[in-house]
Amino acid sequence: MRTLLWTRVAAVIVGIVPGLLSVACAAEQLDIIRCYSGTFTIIDNSKGIMPVLSWEDSGITMSNPANKILNGAVFHEAGIQRGIGPERIGNGLLKIVDNDGDTIIVGGPYTGFSGTWDFLEGTGKWKGAKGSLRSERIVFNKPTRPAMPGTYQTCRHETVTFQLGK
Repeated sequence: MRTLLWTRVAAVIVGIVPGLLSVACAAEQLDIIRCYSGTFTIIDNSKGIMPVLSWEDSGITMSNPANKILNGAVFHEAGIQRGIGPERIGNGLLKIVDNDGDTIIVGGPYTGFSGTWDFLEGTGKWKGAKGSLRSERIVFNKPTRPAMPGTYQTCRHETVTFQLGK
C-alpha cells in the first residue's frame, strides 16, 4: 500500500513539475511604441557613393497595455549606416533602462526602416535574459521640418520577445 502511495505521489510530481517549469521559463511578448529625437553626423557624402553617417538618439517607451514591464522605460541608442531611406543598411546598439533602473543592451543590423535586434546583456532582472526586439518605423518628421535644426524625430512599433534569466 505504501509503495502504491509513493508511486502516485511520484507520478503527480513528474506530471506537474515540468508543466510549472515550462510556464516559469516561457517567453513573454510585449508590444511597445518607442518615440525619440536624435542627431546625425555625415561621415562621408562623396558624389557617386552612398552617404555614410552616424546617429544617436534617446527617448521613452509606451507599452500596450500600459501596465507592462517596459512602460515608461527610457533609452539611448547609437549607430552607423550607409545610405539614406529604404536603401540604408547599418548597425546599432540600444540601451534600455526600465523603471527599476535595470538595463538591457540590445543590438544588431538593420536595413531600410526595420530590423530585429538581439538582447546582448543586462543588469538586475535582465541579467541572463534572452530575447529580441523587432522594430518597424511608424511615423517620422520630414527632414525639412525638424523640431530643432539638425535633429530628427521618430516613433517605432516594436515587438519584444524575451525570457528572463534564472
